[in-house]
Amino acid sequence: YVERIILAWTDNLMVGRLRQDIHDKVLTLGPSFHEKFGAGRATLVLTSFVMIAQLILKEVVTGPVTRLVPMIIALVFLSYNLNTIGQQDYAIQTILFVGLIVLPIIGWYLASRLQTAFARANNAQAELTEEFLNSVHRPMEIQLMSAQPQRASAFQKRVQAYIRAQVTATMRHQLATQFQFAIPRILQAAVLLYGIFVALQSGNAAAAGAILGLYLFVPQVVQPIQELLSFIAGFTSSWPQVQSVIDVLEAKPDEADRGGRLELRADDRS
Repeated sequence: YVERIILAWTDNLMVGRLRQDIHDKVLTLGPSFHEKFGAGRATLVLTSFVMIAQLILKEVVTGPVTRLVPMIIALVFLSYNLNTIGQQDYAIQTILFVGLIVLPIIGWYLASRLQTAFARANNAQAELTEEFLNSVHRPMEIQLMSAQPQRASAFQKRVQAYIRAQVTATMRHQLATQFQFAIPRILQAAVLLYGIFVALQSGNAAAAGAILGLYLFVPQVVQPIQELLSFIAGFTSSWPQVQSVIDVLEAKPDEADRGGRLELRADDRS
């Protein structure tokens, strides 16, 4: 219970401060920024995208400790059990460590393809929001001009574009996710089968315990890899939203606004 409360407090504190920074930043920006973002995109940044940015930031800070340390410990015990089964055969150790390097690389490649798809989905969502705001901004004028069919048709096109972009992004995300869960399980099964085969051939009395150790520690090694691949896929798919938050925080005021400001004082009577 205490852990959940602390987690909720820290998460909301980070999100709240990011929202405050975005709000204060927007107040200093000129027309060029607002023309680029628009009310719909800026609203999405403040309400939705900032929460995704907070999750990514938290994972970047805590990920190395929560994933790397358990994987190193599990690797030490796994290597010990492999040596117990077959002291002179280092082939499976080599395959395992190569797999630990190759799997994240393949996962990174699949995840890198998500960025473009989710960027298009992000843009489609922002355009859909803008189109809706255009309709609800002056509804009475639309009714007086009998422009409901035109507005409905424009909004329908945005909805269809949003659906296509979301489906494409989901297909690529599922491909990366299926790889994330399938390959580590294959690696786990290969290591266990190899351990059983070597144990039966060697007749080592300690082989049974070593095989049990393999069964226990291989998942401990594979799980951080799965979490790493999941983080890479989530980071890449969420980067367009995070980039929008960064764009707001790093935006610069227009030069015309900088030179044309008028300082007002309480005693200024002119």
